Amino acid sequence: MHAYQVKEELGAGCFGCVYRATRGTGQAVAIKCVPLKHYNAMHARTTFPFLDASYMERPHGISTKAFEREELLHRHFAAHGVGPDLLDSGIEEPVGVGYLVFALWDRALTLNDTLSHQLRDKLKKQLHTLHALGYVHLDLRTDNVLVRVHPVETEKLVDVTLTDFGMARALACMANNGVFKELCRIYGCDRNKPTELDWAMFQSGILIGSSPETSKV
Repeated sequence: MHAYQVKEELGAGCFGCVYRATRGTGQAVAIKCVPLKHYNAMHARTTFPFLDASYMERPHGISTKAFEREELLHRHFAAHGVGPDLLDSGIEEPVGVGYLVFALWDRALTLNDTLSHQLRDKLKKQLHTLHALGYVHLDLRTDNVLVRVHPVETEKLVDVTLTDFGMARALACMANNGVFKELCRIYGCDRNKPTELDWAMFQSGILIGSSPETSKV
C-alpha cells in the first residue's frame, strides 16, 4: 500500500474500511483495507497511520482464505461487468491487512424520483448478471451500490454497479444455509427463490436509507 497516498476515509463496513487515494500516476482509486485474524494493531499504527484504529482494532478480523476468496470473486464478477475493476490487491505483512484497490466510483447519491427510477432499472441488470453467474450478494444495501453521475446532466446516471462481495454465496449452497433462511424470514422472501432476497434487501435500504442491522446476520 506504500505506492498509494491516502486522502480520506470513504466508509466502513462489516469487514473493512474504504479510503480514497491516489497512486503515482495521479489516478484516483478506492482502497479497501481488511483486518485479518493476525492483524497487528501496534505495527499498523506506525506503518499505516491512516487506518482507523477504533475500527480496525475491533476483534472481527477475517481469515486469509476468506480475504483471498473475496479477491477472486471481485475479479470474476468484474470480468462479467459486475463491480468496479480490481486494479491491485495484496496482503501487507507483518501488519496483517489485506487490501483491494479499485477504480474510483461515486458513492454519495441523493435520490429523487428520476434518479431512483434509473437506479432501479440499471441495478436490476447488474443483479440479473450476478445471479446468472450463480451467486447472491446477501449484503445489498445502498452503501454497496456505486454510481457514475453524468458530469453535466446531473439528473442522469451513466452507470451503476455493485461492490463488496464478502458475503456473496453460490446459489447452489443456499438451500440449507441457516443465515440465508433467517434473512429470508426477516425480509419476507421465499427461501426457494434466493434471488428475491437481494432485491428485497435493496428495496428495504432505499426505504429507510440503509439496510437494517439485521442484514448483518
